Amino acid sequence: MTKNGRAYCDSSSGTTNLRPDKITDFAVYLATVLKHFADSEGIVFNYIRAFDEPNWDWKGGQEGCRYCNYDIKQVVDALYPELRNQGLSTKIELPEAGEIKYLYGQSGMISRELTRNTGLRGYRPKRAQQKTLHRR
Repeated sequence: MTKNGRAYCDSSSGTTNLRPDKITDFAVYLATVLKHFADSEGIVFNYIRAFDEPNWDWKGGQEGCRYCNYDIKQVVDALYPELRNQGLSTKIELPEAGEIKYLYGQSGMISRELTRNTGLRGYRPKRAQQKTLHRR
């Protein structure tokens, strides 16, 4: 399902290593795993976190996949209906990042790629909101 055939990104991966033509397959895979646990093991997951620290580059061999916010939206748009299609009430946990500035498009390679490739701009909270965010 990956662009480079590996479980981690490299310089050719772009904003994510997940191939665009495999987004639906990835969503089906995640929902199928959840469905298995619900039906076969009696374990119902209330939430799924489909992304873990998507702001890191994940280069050099450690498994992981970066995602910009646009990529995350593409996966969520495929995953939500697939969860419902498989009769699951599991919710998708969002947002996720290893640092809060990433969520607002203010730092990191992924944010630069997002603004360069899509024309989208990150939201910059007002100073009072920034103070609140930093306290959390």
